[in-house]
Amino acid sequence: MLFFAFACSSSNKKSKEERLVEQLANIRSGDKIELEAGVYNLTSPIKIIGVKDVKISGKGMGKTILQYNQNKKPNSLILLDSADVTLCKFSIRCSDQSGVICRKTKDVTFKDLEISWVNNTQPLGQFEGISAFSNNKFVLGHCTVTGFPGAGMSIESCTEFAIRKNRLEKNLLGIKIFNSSYGEIYDNQCTKNNLGLLLENIPEESWTNGKNIRVFNNNISENEIMFNPGFYEPKWSLALGVGILIETYTYIDVYNNKIKNNAFLNLGIKSSSLTDDAHRPKDFDLYYSSISVHDNDFEKSRGEYSSGENFIQIISKQFGKNVPDIVLDGTVDPATIDQYGNIGERFRIRIRRNINASVGVLKIEKPFY
Repeated sequence: MLFFAFACSSSNKKSKEERLVEQLANIRSGDKIELEAGVYNLTSPIKIIGVKDVKISGKGMGKTILQYNQNKKPNSLILLDSADVTLCKFSIRCSDQSGVICRKTKDVTFKDLEISWVNNTQPLGQFEGISAFSNNKFVLGHCTVTGFPGAGMSIESCTEFAIRKNRLEKNLLGIKIFNSSYGEIYDNQCTKNNLGLLLENIPEESWTNGKNIRVFNNNISENEIMFNPGFYEPKWSLALGVGILIETYTYIDVYNNKIKNNAFLNLGIKSSSLTDDAHRPKDFDLYYSSISVHDNDFEKSRGEYSSGENFIQIISKQFGKNVPDIVLDGTVDPATIDQYGNIGERFRIRIRRNINASVGVLKIEKPFY
């Protein structure tokens, strides 16, 4: 194991950035790297690939700052493809790239990171603060992610994860969960994004349907209808001004959250059975089931019409500005109905003991497409 400490001023001919990139290019399992306070203007992205038991730490958010300072932009400032890695106590400033992309990793911890988008010009891609793909057993905690034209935190095809005690503000999406299972999302401040929390199974050939997610003790409020400068148009088909949107998921428990004053809708639940199935895998589960929404504190959304997304269009048409706090699309999986015409006990949607919550079910006469 090697231990490195990088100071921001040195008599060494090489700059602190050059020395950092050089050491990271030769990083080995067991290395611990401490970054001193200061701004690191990187000329190439940090890549941590094929090692394990590595820790990179700074002197604190806003004290140790990493940013990329070249015309040729990488996809991310940090690319991680290793096991048992900890990143903590520093800031990442992004202008034309994602903050951290981690793929096919295990036992990863991000703690006390500040990741922010600082570019007001039109980005050329949907960049994200933290993007995790096909990871197992990871924790994102005590992080602040702001201003991204994509998701603040994006979790795709992952298992056994915790997203806790983070602050996500002014992103396109606060937290995005695609086809992921056995996760806990708790004690987060997810406010002033376009969409607070998205839980969705999408029909990708190589992905299985996600399930078993607990969402509790979060503040998912005041998510607005705002369009990041130059990035997307109001007609783009994302549900904007929504607190929580659940699509085609099973075994979801949403409880003890504050879900208040979101611009259009506080909580929506929808299936994929009413959308175009041209590219859908045969074994893709179209329906939601086994969802419990209980003991949450609601405050009425404002019913401000948000976007061209079909689910939102139908809600707006049916309810106008008097949008209920919780809206379901009303679809039922035929496979969950017993011989007496009742939905099986374990497949039911349970909405109970919520404060100030109204519930609406859509009347849909034809598919969304």
